[in-house]
Amino acid sequence: MASQAASIFPPELWYRVVDHLPIFEQKTLLQVSRTLHDIAIAFVFSSLKIYLVDSNSAYAVCGSYDQENINKLMRRSWELLYHITRHQSFAKRVKCLTVIATMDGGAIFEQLTLAEALLSLSNLQTFRWFGVLPAITEDIMNCIPKSVKSLVLNSSDCSPTIIHLALPLDSFPVNEESYLRGMDKELLEYSEQMDVREIFEQLSTPLKEVNMLACHINQTPIWLYESLTSLEVYSTLDGPELSGLELVFRHAGSLQSLTISGVGMPDLSFLPKNPLHLPHLHSFRLTRECEPATFGELYSLPLCAFLQGRQQLRRLYIRIESATSDDLSTLLRAVCGLRQLEVFGLHTGFSPFGDTEISVLAENLPVNLKALQLLLIWDVTPTSISSLVSALEVFPRLSFLHLSSVEDLVMPLMVESLASDMKQLDLLGLNHALWNIERSAEEVTLHRWARWKTRFCVEEDFDNEDDAWLYRYHRGRPS
Repeated sequence: MASQAASIFPPELWYRVVDHLPIFEQKTLLQVSRTLHDIAIAFVFSSLKIYLVDSNSAYAVCGSYDQENINKLMRRSWELLYHITRHQSFAKRVKCLTVIATMDGGAIFEQLTLAEALLSLSNLQTFRWFGVLPAITEDIMNCIPKSVKSLVLNSSDCSPTIIHLALPLDSFPVNEESYLRGMDKELLEYSEQMDVREIFEQLSTPLKEVNMLACHINQTPIWLYESLTSLEVYSTLDGPELSGLELVFRHAGSLQSLTISGVGMPDLSFLPKNPLHLPHLHSFRLTRECEPATFGELYSLPLCAFLQGRQQLRRLYIRIESATSDDLSTLLRAVCGLRQLEVFGLHTGFSPFGDTEISVLAENLPVNLKALQLLLIWDVTPTSISSLVSALEVFPRLSFLHLSSVEDLVMPLMVESLASDMKQLDLLGLNHALWNIERSAEEVTLHRWARWKTRFCVEEDFDNEDDAWLYRYHRGRPS
């Protein structure tokens, strides 16, 4: 019956229908009919993850020492690689491949199999490698297909190989994302030693996205910034490293997304106060720990001055762990003026967040908010939590809500109740777990993400790129 219904409409129409389904619902079409199965394959298997793991990495990947899950991931990874090498019709569907490498030993067999699979991926556009156990090898690098435009190598220093690949890259990777995820701090040392000047001067196409360490700012040719639409800078030490950004901002007139993070950020004087500088900026992320005694003068004032008048800003994430209640009130008043803001994240851990702070937050959040992430020290009384839910129910477009406690406190929240009360939500996060919400008639069904999916999530795991942007740097172990 399902097969007959599917054949009534042309495949092009079914492609458009399936494209609008949530990711977790697309997978169910694989079992409906041959027609829908063939269409669903293009979506379900367009983004794959390969896990190079073993029993020693069980906790890092799964959040427990469950060998059964590790065996499941290893077997599934091998089955995918085997299918790629044996079935070209399947291989051409794969657009994104992510490798998570957290196993001891050389993993020679796994790397040879992966290299063979890469040679079959003629339509691959994004390739990511997270980890140094094992590190990505030159042999694997040389097998990356020429179709790749986005390359993310969070592994050992592969800069000499990158130069000779001659890939038409839109983005250039540096290892700070894995450092932020806490996978392996040795990656930071590899990144700091990388000679980016030589790489940038020999790449054949203008870059649109660059992730770099602050120590590389002054090594980067000024002309490179003119074509950038996205820039991520990670600062490692207190010092003058970020002062070079003032010159960068004068030349990065096309910049749309800016992320500044790390431990080295003495002040925010480098942020431009005039909204005519960086006129196309729609996404801004700032994350830094600082002392409460210096926050107000060196952070709050220049940050609010930077935000003022930026009516085109759609996405904002601020991590200021030492901000006091007064600091947050000042910041939220600046946020209130961002009428186009749809995505907002706030991470702070100095003052408890109770009824008063919740009231101030609700009064200042823009009405068009679609995604909200709050990582705070909660006053976990039932009254405060109830006040928060009541305050957020009035945001009709809010489809993603993520609540987490800085101190990993158990929050008096039932996921089922929260999903039921806030009927506008499609995705819900609590501490280090995520759930898709399926609604049919009066029933609410929650689909919890696997621990390893949450721990190593990538943009393709989310139905909405705004949700992926907001959750991307959420650190912590899976629950």
